[in-house]
Amino acid sequence: FSMVYTDHNGLIDRQEFRDLQLRVMFWRKVFDKNDRDKNGVIDEGELKMALDSLGIHLTAKEFSGIRTVYFPHASMKLDDFIECCVYLRSVL
Repeated sequence: FSMVYTDHNGLIDRQEFRDLQLRVMFWRKVFDKNDRDKNGVIDEGELKMALDSLGIHLTAKEFSGIRTVYFPHASMKLDDFIECCVYLRSVL
């Protein structure tokens, strides 16, 4: 949220909302592109490819941590992927 909340006035204005919407649409495209079998979830290999396509290159230890938090059931839904991207963007 802080990535688009630029004026810190306590409200999301129209432009901030639009910026957030564009980011979510972009992450959805990345998710859909890397969901190779088109089953609506991504597996571990698809997640690695999606993150790589975003320029996010994690060490094995970092990827393991992400997998533990956002990938508990051997597959990841779109909302978990977006949450993961928001987190990674905030720490990298």
